[in-house]
Amino acid sequence: MPRHPKHDYRRPCTYHITLKKDSIVPDFSVITGSPEFWYVYHPPVGKAIQKSIVAIEKENPKLKVYRYAIMPDHVHILLRVLEYLERPLGIYISKIKIKALQNARNYGLSFDSLFEKDFYDRILRLDQSLDTVIKYVYQNPYRLLVRRFYPDYFRRVNCIFFYEGMQWQAYGNLQLLWNPFKDAVVCHRADASTQKEELLVKNWMHLASNGGVLISPFIAQKEKEVREKAEAQNAKIILISNEAFEERYKPAAHDFQQCESGNLLIIAPAIGMPDSRKTFLFLNKLAEDIAQGKIGF
Repeated sequence: MPRHPKHDYRRPCTYHITLKKDSIVPDFSVITGSPEFWYVYHPPVGKAIQKSIVAIEKENPKLKVYRYAIMPDHVHILLRVLEYLERPLGIYISKIKIKALQNARNYGLSFDSLFEKDFYDRILRLDQSLDTVIKYVYQNPYRLLVRRFYPDYFRRVNCIFFYEGMQWQAYGNLQLLWNPFKDAVVCHRADASTQKEELLVKNWMHLASNGGVLISPFIAQKEKEVREKAEAQNAKIILISNEAFEERYKPAAHDFQQCESGNLLIIAPAIGMPDSRKTFLFLNKLAEDIAQGKIGF
């Protein structure tokens, strides 16, 4: 995966790392129970991975593992670089993979690799709550079971929150709101054709390609281009509309497919708003407030 532009992956920082399972490898875990009471069972391949995650912290005192979650087809690791590393973070992630493969072979499993190539990374901002991300990693089994038990949860909700005294509706994957790695896509005219805008687009593409969520009404042409490019990378999108849902609302074909795949959430006011610059500035502000965690869900 592309790494974050202009970020030094050796310096002290907290990372949310995701490793995806190789298609030929059996599930890393079995998650049973209910959203209220879940249980995670680790077969030998999962135990092999678990040992490798625990070992990386013991073998490298400059690294600290805050939390990890071994899901059936991927692994989340919330990792802190405590001191400047001798080598880029990717080298240490590769060591986790290699150690996991060695452990698996000790269990009698024979694979050339357990994971897909490379890894996904999301970098915690300085203003981002560590506890929120720890909870997000811990609750991965919960979110999986919610999808199993409540499929309608991924369709329409008529009152998801109130904002500026207005009731808001949603259609699509509500779990995108829980993702702590979100950013608002807002392209100001003053930024056009500048290095600042180019860097913003690179940052958004990194977030999109590494499992984060982009939020915007996607009205300006540049914002539409960002969405199109991000969706080509299977990005997760929260689209904010100024048009209220009709009684039997269903998104148009493209958006409906994105909702069904879990990659899109559409948010709209219960009472429609006019197409005006004031409205669009208001929607941009809503996108920024959602991205910054100023609205509770």
